[in-house]
Amino acid sequence: MIKKKKVLICGCGNIAGKYNQNSKTSMSLTHAHAIKNSKHFNIEACIDINKKNLKEFSHYWDIENTFTSFSNLEASKYDLIVISTPAESHVKFLKYALSLNPQVIFIEKPVGSTKSDISYLKTLKNNNICVNYSRAWDKSIDEYKSELIKSHYIRCEMSGDILNSASHMLHLMRNIFGNIKFSNIRKEKEIVLINFQTKNCLIEFRIFLNKRGYDLFEFTSFQSNGSISMLNNGLNWARRDAIKDSTYPDLRYLSINSNFKKGKYLDTLNNAYSNINAFIDTGEKLKCSLKDAISVEELLIQARDKL
Repeated sequence: MIKKKKVLICGCGNIAGKYNQNSKTSMSLTHAHAIKNSKHFNIEACIDINKKNLKEFSHYWDIENTFTSFSNLEASKYDLIVISTPAESHVKFLKYALSLNPQVIFIEKPVGSTKSDISYLKTLKNNNICVNYSRAWDKSIDEYKSELIKSHYIRCEMSGDILNSASHMLHLMRNIFGNIKFSNIRKEKEIVLINFQTKNCLIEFRIFLNKRGYDLFEFTSFQSNGSISMLNNGLNWARRDAIKDSTYPDLRYLSINSNFKKGKYLDTLNNAYSNINAFIDTGEKLKCSLKDAISVEELLIQARDKL
């Protein structure tokens, strides 16, 4: 019989469990669902300063031990601590979690929201802090990576703000290209435009600060033989091939009929917990380390401060 690793969830909001509490899907949209799905972990306790959230969360996910502060928690009792509190509190709760000496800390993004946060995070030498930039565990990215890396231009469109939405996209782009350099940033009405450069590719971010009725997280990559698009937050992918024009034989254009394929984004949290379990058991490398997160967030904070 497998001895399950003990988990403490800090913060009982949407990504902790509510997305699944309010949905009929069988997919893991939240930490609690992914943990319950895993044969390697068990939610030992949860903590939230909001007593109503704490009661609803613990009742729904059948968690016996509940706390409203870290003061009564035992050090070295938990194998994994999940931090899913509001973004501005991440560094504060990371400090609390480190004092409890777990084997792994799995923290939501962004870890740091300010320059002082980043300065503190850079002092940490821990290799056991994993950050939930979820596309690190999206196997569709792995499948398309060899083609995406040949892009000469990528247009990325997202709703939200610079740190929360754009950090996901920048981490995804760094996963494809490695090092990326900031070029410029400007704001036009409710749209923030940021340009990044790799050796052979221009990457343009369009961040819609006002959602205007729907969420957006997509990109289109242009190569010499066509384009590849990630659509609907990664739930779908589309390919358009460059084909000859029947009317003007010397011209080529992108085909109208896209080749659609279902994405694997909804598997990412389950994949993340498999990765964390393998890190604890065998030392497998965490696919999104604190160092990875710092490189993304520092770049975006610098860009944001230029506005």
